[in-house]
Amino acid sequence: MVTTQVTSENRSERSAERRLPRVLVVGSRMPFSPVFERLQESGRYNFNYIALREVSPAFSRWRPSVVLLQMPQEKEAAQDALSCLKALKDEVPVVVMSTAADMNLYLAAMTYGAFDYFTSYTPLDEISRMLDKAVHTGQKQAA
Repeated sequence: MVTTQVTSENRSERSAERRLPRVLVVGSRMPFSPVFERLQESGRYNFNYIALREVSPAFSRWRPSVVLLQMPQEKEAAQDALSCLKALKDEVPVVVMSTAADMNLYLAAMTYGAFDYFTSYTPLDEISRMLDKAVHTGQKQAA
């Protein structure tokens, strides 16, 4: 029989992780994996990744501080992502991310209520500032 001793160090690590802003990444993380890895390594955010079809159960279970919604390029899939954005925007700030600098996708996302929008060309420090601003806005809305 193997037992695990819970130390105060383990508890403080878990407690600190719970206090970190929760970033729920919805959609494919592959195009942005290096960005997410670097943000996770910064120790400033707690990430969770889900597919678009899993949003409802994951959202209510995990209660994110901010949602990062990956905008697909295919028209039908993009419409599903925009519907998700519309459903979540009143609950939590939703930042849309895209692999393409497409003005039509940008305009659609902002029209549907995106908090902000970035592409794979956006510098990491800008993405981090955007996340911080979204988290802060979400905390003010919740209060």
